[in-house]
Amino acid sequence: MTRNRIGPGGAESLAASKAFPALKELDLSHNGIGDDGAVALAGSLALRGLNSLSLPYNQIGGRGARALAESPHLSGLTSFNFRANRDAPPEALEALRARFGAAVDVGDPS
Repeated sequence: MTRNRIGPGGAESLAASKAFPALKELDLSHNGIGDDGAVALAGSLALRGLNSLSLPYNQIGGRGARALAESPHLSGLTSFNFRANRDAPPEALEALRARFGAAVDVGDPS
C-alpha cells in the first residue's frame, strides 16, 4: 500500500478494519499518516499478527513514535522500517530502539 496517500484517516480505517486477520506484512511507506495514523496503528488489535511493518516517509513525530514503541500489539515484529520520519525526536527514536532492538531501522539520526 505504498505511495497511496492514505493519510491519517486511511491509517485509522485500516487499523479499525477486521478484513485482515492473518496480515503478516504491512508496508505503508510514503503515505503521510503522521502521528494520528501511527497512534491508530499502534492501538490496532488487527495488527497483532504482524511480523514486518514499514512506515518510512510518513511525517511521524514523537507522539506517534512513542505510541508505536508502547504498543502491546506489535510484539511480534521482526522487521520494522521507521526510516525518514524526521519529525520524531531522538528520545522517541531511542524508545523504538529500546522496544524493538535490532528489528527496527530508524535510519541516520542526522
